[in-house]
Amino acid sequence: MKKLVAFLFFVGLYQMSFGHPAGSLIEFNNKIVWSYVNPVGDLDHHACIMVWDKKTEPRVYITSKFAGSDYLLYANDDEMYVIERRHNHSTDKAEFRVLKTDLIGEPQELWPWQENNHRIGDAGFYMQDDNEIIFSKYPSVYRMKKGVSPDRIGVPIENVGRIRKVNDGLLILSDNDCYLMDEGNHMVLRQWNNIDKEVENAPLNRNMIYDFDLSERGLIVAYWGGREFLLMTENKKETIKKMKGNFVPHWVLASENECFLFSSLLDFDQPIIDNKSTIQPLLLRYNFKEFNTIWNADIK
Repeated sequence: MKKLVAFLFFVGLYQMSFGHPAGSLIEFNNKIVWSYVNPVGDLDHHACIMVWDKKTEPRVYITSKFAGSDYLLYANDDEMYVIERRHNHSTDKAEFRVLKTDLIGEPQELWPWQENNHRIGDAGFYMQDDNEIIFSKYPSVYRMKKGVSPDRIGVPIENVGRIRKVNDGLLILSDNDCYLMDEGNHMVLRQWNNIDKEVENAPLNRNMIYDFDLSERGLIVAYWGGREFLLMTENKKETIKKMKGNFVPHWVLASENECFLFSSLLDFDQPIIDNKSTIQPLLLRYNFKEFNTIWNADIK
């Protein structure tokens, strides 16, 4: 009964955050980095950060000490930042802190634990520097300086559902469309319309776009509702990978001449086996010709 209650809590997290596990897929110092749980299927949901250097097997960099935790990731050319989130059971409040890491030693704490009243990181974030976060919370974009309450940033796009910082500007998801905005003058540089479609039996009844990134070939999309990964130009939309069975797209990453596609198997007909949830990861590498599996096994 205890394990069933834990799993139902896990499902509740799905519904609260429009999908789970919460996390990110990024590249830093020529390494592919993502967040998950350790061990895979952990009903207590201890978040971890995984690293793959494109040579050896993926490895665990760090595992959170806290149950019900998440790691959300952002990196620019020089720095990698981590938002760690937890549920503080003593106060029954959601909390977060900000870390910085080189993926070698222990991460450095930049912001201490504090209440997370704005669900920072759920819908994308990036760091301007060690002391300032830009994040999205429907329907707007916000700026938060360390120790100060967030301020809304005026952008020319309504109903902001998610953001992602890219080299060419800021990607903004709004309802069924995605925009590339210049951060300086807030001009829209590119846009992709009508991303999703009518579907039957969407996972958890959420016909949603989970993640996106910009490649030289176009916009790469993790389309949760359609159980597929898309490549979009302004004039064309094509499916690059249709997931089979109970696999659901989570995250995407555009890299040089390739992309990475992350999904999870979500089988709610068999939610628990051997005191573990049956949720399992699948990370694929795609060079626009063929797919290679990077990670699909339990964490060692």
